[in-house]
Amino acid sequence: WDHLGELGASSGLTTWWTTHLMDEAERADRLAVMSGGRVLATQTPDELRSTLGGHVVVVEPGEGLAVESVREAVTAELGPWDAGRGPVASDDGEVRFEHADGPAVVAKVAGMWPGRLRRVSVGRPTLEDAYLRLTAGATGAGDD
Repeated sequence: WDHLGELGASSGLTTWWTTHLMDEAERADRLAVMSGGRVLATQTPDELRSTLGGHVVVVEPGEGLAVESVREAVTAELGPWDAGRGPVASDDGEVRFEHADGPAVVAKVAGMWPGRLRRVSVGRPTLEDAYLRLTAGATGAGDD
């Protein structure tokens, strides 16, 4: 990574690579997010993160609580959602969604399943959040 950075800085060399690893993507000057053979966005990492408004809430169901049922309940309780901004059930067993007032929503979601959630958290959007939003809006799923 250091060598690629030095080459780019000293010679203006452009390097292309593909990755699904967000820590690698963070190092890029510009990113092209693709899904289904189409480019969905070409921006800097900061620009991609800024396309998401407010906070990202992550809900990890506990034992015996299905991810899809959590996604449906959150949608019913907090929806309706703008296109591409509603809850997405990710491959790692979490439900992620955007909300303008994440801290208030965390308390509400935790109260929906007292003692049955492994984790509920709120934070600023990440590249993964931007990727999930872009690919879910393009394909109907966040796993391309």
